[in-house]
Parts: sequence; structure tokens; C-alpha cells
Amino acid sequence: MKALFAFFVLTVSAQCQTDLDAWRLLHFPQTANDPSKEATSWGNQADPDADGYINLLEFLQDTDPNAFSDPLIPDSPSVLSFPWRETDHPVALQVETSWDAQTWLPGVILSPEIEIPVTATSHIVNRQMEGSVERILVRAASTGEDSRGFLRVRAIDAADLFPPLTDAQPFRIDDGFLTAPILQSPSSETVNVVWYTAFLGSDHTLIYGDHLDHRATATSTKLTRMLEDTDSQLHPASVNQLGFPSASGVRHRSVWKHQATATNLTPGLRVPYLVESVRDDGEHFRSRAYSLQPLPAPGHPLKILLTSDQQNRPMSAANYQKAYETVGPLDAVLFAGDFVDYPNRASEWFDRNSTTRPAFYPTMQGRWDQIHSASPYRGGPILQHATLLSALGNHEVAGRWRPNQHDITTMYTDSQPRWRAEMLYENALGSGHPEAATCIRDHSFETITYDEMWPSPQPGLPYWSRCYGDIFIISLHVNRIWRLWGSDRKGKEGEDPADVNNPDAWGFGDHLFEPFGPGSAQYQWLEQVLESEACQQARFRIVMAHQTMFGLGDNAYPVLAPSDVTIRFDHGSGEEVSQLTYPISKETWDSDIAPLLGSIISIDYHYADDADVWRNAIEPLLIDAGIDLVLTGHSHLWNRSKVGPMHYLETSNVGDSFGARYDDLDGSKTWPGTSFPAGDPHGRPSIAPNILNPLQELEGYDHPLPFVSSNRHTVFSIFDTAEGAVKSYVFDTMEPSSAVRLFDQFMLE
Repeated sequence: MKALFAFFVLTVSAQCQTDLDAWRLLHFPQTANDPSKEATSWGNQADPDADGYINLLEFLQDTDPNAFSDPLIPDSPSVLSFPWRETDHPVALQVETSWDAQTWLPGVILSPEIEIPVTATSHIVNRQMEGSVERILVRAASTGEDSRGFLRVRAIDAADLFPPLTDAQPFRIDDGFLTAPILQSPSSETVNVVWYTAFLGSDHTLIYGDHLDHRATATSTKLTRMLEDTDSQLHPASVNQLGFPSASGVRHRSVWKHQATATNLTPGLRVPYLVESVRDDGEHFRSRAYSLQPLPAPGHPLKILLTSDQQNRPMSAANYQKAYETVGPLDAVLFAGDFVDYPNRASEWFDRNSTTRPAFYPTMQGRWDQIHSASPYRGGPILQHATLLSALGNHEVAGRWRPNQHDITTMYTDSQPRWRAEMLYENALGSGHPEAATCIRDHSFETITYDEMWPSPQPGLPYWSRCYGDIFIISLHVNRIWRLWGSDRKGKEGEDPADVNNPDAWGFGDHLFEPFGPGSAQYQWLEQVLESEACQQARFRIVMAHQTMFGLGDNAYPVLAPSDVTIRFDHGSGEEVSQLTYPISKETWDSDIAPLLGSIISIDYHYADDADVWRNAIEPLLIDAGIDLVLTGHSHLWNRSKVGPMHYLETSNVGDSFGARYDDLDGSKTWPGTSFPAGDPHGRPSIAPNILNPLQELEGYDHPLPFVSSNRHTVFSIFDTAEGAVKSYVFDTMEPSSAVRLFDQFMLE
């Protein structure tokens, strides 16, 4: 193993001589004008206190050149920390990395105007103010298992690094910059950069390249269904972005998406980038600098965050911050659905004004401190450096579009099956009518905001597949509306007794949004994808699907089965019963349901365990195709299982956990009781954490438990393709200075 060391090579231009002169006079008033003392007292390369820090470094780091400072000792292998102060001098600090102490490669840059926090060779892990200076923690990039890097810091003329840039203000949410830049849709030589503002503006530009010498102009589009209402927790700056309220109190909000493309990139090579915008008032703004890369090639080692269900949950800022600090810049995020609670409420994405429910983008971009400055957590700068690849969740699907009649929450829950809307409107308008598709969508359910924000790798489809480095990823749309239990309401088990004769008010139980069983378009597509050469030749094969189809989560019931319907009615000669299974055809509706309207007493729904489409049709198909991992979400906990060679993992514990259906044998009341049995619905084994048991060792349970369901301890999981390992970590959010601990690890073979 190599020993890590750090040293400094510093030069300075005449441009910052004035700053240095003042500094020298302050610290060397007796010798600053004596040329004979330059080498031993006041000169740039002198070290009068013999602490190993030459004067120029003491100047840049705002330390006393006449007082011995402790040696610069690495915090851990390949990690180095040092102080830094921002001044007006044009000198930059650049961290350089070597793996043989001979060839040095440029890395992290700190300068008065531009900062490059992530490069191919090193990245800033953390930064913290210590009086008048900032403590910077830098880690060398890993080149594989057990690799160690050497680090050194140089001071160089900032003018030699980048072309001159115009004066600009930083991106802040208060100023209408709803996000920092986001990476999307990489190809082998390109990647898109997207950012959102509260104004149209002008001159939206991407600047990128090793010396920031390439430019690309962005195109701007307005999101079409961004709303707020009386339940929105509005940031003060967002109030003037709202339109007039509708009769239901819904107000449209202006949100603009800007997108530019970086081209001629090299797989595996990160380059710095930033973006600029001019606001409508003519003020010029510039983001911080981040790193981008195109689609990784096979064989390139990747670190990927496995997560889901941000949903503005309390521990999400801590979760993503600790993921970044633990691993550094990620290569991708696999997000198994449920970004927010209500997809058309803009503030849940951008700037929710809450101390306990942080919005999606601020937590995944390390900007929550701009909204809640008192929080010990700001989130992690993840999306600026890593592409997010997602599966639709049920919370990305909004119900019938009726903004003049309903508020946002009511519209979200007011979905009806597509087949029902097709009956009503395709027949009325005609299948070829230009408005038919839009009308059917708006009278059933829609994913417009999600589609505008997160374009599918396979346009036009809510499911997709693609290669990403050594991984073949399949994203399935396996979702249904989530409704409450109870047969006396519009819910999972029935319809509201007051509305049983009014089909427009029906919820149709936990109806599916997209069929996925045998005979469906999605199933046929999946069969073809699994048989493809790209899938078969991939080193790893991962499937994402949001809805809980395994494990201990409370949402594992009802299983993913069709809705069996029992209709009780009375035509005047006594109660009768009609039974059928959704979905149904128009002919069946006309013959079996329409004649009953006006005489229906109750409508009940049931989902038979033995009719579980996932268990009966999808799981065997995936196992036969050699799928390594199914990543799920929905139940807000960590648990895993294995069926044959295929692993299941839900790792969505970012707060507001809903418990687990588990018999812990000691009568504990922690896990809410339900009418369903404990354990996986089909008896799949629950695998306990194999390194540390968080609930036993950190929360005091007297025996190991095979899951993590906590509103104190948050977990995140990382897939390291170099090792083939899925690693899960736990962190105590009530103790910000506590360590992140590895608690489980398994291999994808």
C-alpha cells in the first residue's frame, strides 16, 4: 500500500502583488523592505516558522507565517484537508493527483471566480467554515480496489486556467434559479444539461471543457402543468410567479426549462462545466462549476446510488448529503419512482417552504440550506454530476385534469382507468379524432410533468431499457393508484356508498395505470428486451419497478392482481349479486353494469393472492433471463430478498417510514398490525443485514431484525460495478457528526 503525502509548489503573478505587499507589511514590518531577508523571512518561498508552509501558502490560506502550524496530515488514505480563504487576488489553488508520485494530473481548482469541485482525479468531499477560512476536504479518485493516490496542492495564476468571464451573480433560489444544472440523456459523445428558472430570460448558455472554452446555447420551454394551491407551502420568492386562482383555488406557476447539449465528449472522462442565464431585468447570473461526462463505456467502473421515494421526506437532505460525502461524485442514480407527493405542485419539486419537508431538487443538489439555513443538512450535489435514470412511481401519475373544479390533491387522487375513459370519449369523438387521445388522457390520468422533466430513453413509452456501462437497465411501469383501505369509502376495497350509482365518482379500486401481464404491450416488449443481445451480453442486469411486489412493506398488499368486483344491487325483488373482473370491454359495461345503475347497493373489490401477475408471470420471466437485481420502492423502508439467483432490494428509507409487516416475537408494537399476515405475501425469504443490524444495535431492539424502518436512522445503497457489490449504509440523522456505517453488502454475480 502506498503512503500518501502532500506538498506545495507555488508561483504567483504580479497581479496580486498589492495584496501580498499589504500582507507582508502586516506580518513582516521589520524586514519586508530588506532584500537580504527575502529567502529567510518575507519572500514567497520562505518558511520563517519552519512549519513546512511557505509564505505564499500561508497568504492564500490566511494563516500566520510566524507561528508554527501543525503539519498537513492526511485525514485518511487518499484524503487531504486544508484551509482556504476567498480573496480578490487572481491566484488559484489546484489539487494534483498521482498514483506513482511522478506523473501529476490536474484536479480540483479553487479560485476567486471559478471553482471546479469535481474532476476525473479528485473531488471536494466537504467544506466547513472555521473562523475566517474554509476547511476544504479533498479525496483522490479511486482507480480500483485498494488504490491509493498521492496529493499535492499548487498555486497558479487563475488567468492561465480559464478565459475571462463577465461579472455575474450566483444562482440562488431567491433570484428565480429553481435548480442548479442537471445532467440528462447521455450518449456516447454527448450529454444534455438542464436547469429551471422562474422566468424566461435570455442568453441561456452552457460553458464546458477542460478550460471552459466550449459553449452551447440552450433552448427554453415552459412546463405546462405547474400549479400551486392553498395547500402549497410557498417560498416567499415564488408568490409573484403565480397566475390568478381558478374557482378551486388552483394557480398556474411559471417554470421554464433550459436545455443545452455538450458534444464531442470522451467516455470515462469528466470535464468541468457551468451555465449562465440573463434574467428578464438584464441581470447576469452564473452557476457554480460541476463535472459532466457522456454515456460510460463497458468496462468503466461506476458508482451508482440506488434510491427512491424522496417525496419531500424529512431525512432526505441528510440521506443524499451523506451519500455524496461517503462515495463522492456518482456516475448515475437509479431512482425507483415517487419523486414528490403531488407531481403538478411545483413547490414540491423546487422550493417548498418547510423546515421538515424539503423539496426534491434542493436535497438532490445540495441547496436546501438556501431554504432552511438552520438545518444541519443541505443535501448532496448529486444531480449536477450524475445522470438520474428512473422508473415511474404512482406519485408521478396525476388523476383527471380538472383545475377549475378541484384542488391539486383531489385531482391527484381522482384517476379512473384508461379503459373507462376510452369507452366514454373514443366512442363519442371517434378513434381518429385529433382530440381523442388528449381527451382520454385528461379524463383518466396523466404523467405530463414527469414526462417534461424526465424524458424517457425510449420516447413515447413509459417503460424503457438501455445499456449504461456494464449494466443493462430495464425500467418497468408497474404502478396502480394508491388508495386507502376500507369498504365504506372510495378506496382499495370499494366505492363510497353515496356514489355507487354514479360512475363518474368511482375510483375503480387500486386500478393499474399500465397493463404489464401476458398479452399486454408492455409484456411483449419485455420479452423482446430480455431476449436481446444487449441484455444477454451485459455483465449486470437490473430491473427497476416502483410498486412493492415483494417483502415486508405495508404496500406489499394487495398483491399486483386484477380487481375482482362484486356488485350488490336490488331491482325491487330482493338483493342480487353480479361478479366480474376489471378491466372490461364496453360491451361488458353495457350489458353487465349499465343496467344496474340506479339499483346498486354496494361495490366491493378484492385482489386474489394467487392471481398476482408479478409473481405468476414477471418474476419467472426475469429469473429465466438472468436478471441480477430488482430495485423497488413504495414502502419507505430497507429490506431485501432473493429468489433463485435474483436479488430483490427496496432501499427507500428517507424518513416517514410506514413500518413493516413482521412478527418480531416479543410483542413489540413498533410495527403496525394489519389484517394481512406478517412476511412476504408469497413466502420469499427476508434477508437480515449481514454486517451490522441497525435496529438492534442502534435503536435497542434485543434481537436482529431483517429490515430498517426508522424515522431517525436513514439508509442509502451504492452499487459499485468494479466490485460487483451492492453496499448499504446507515446514518443517525440526530447526530450530524456521527459516522456513516456500512451495514449490509451482497454481490451481483
